[in-house]
Amino acid sequence: REPLRIFYESLSKQKPESEMAEF
Repeated sequence: REPLRIFYESLSKQKPESEMAEF
């Protein structure tokens, strides 16, 4: 339903949440 959210969730697992905080 939200491809961007799924994509960023994957990054969140690989990268710190600080990066996802920008989005």
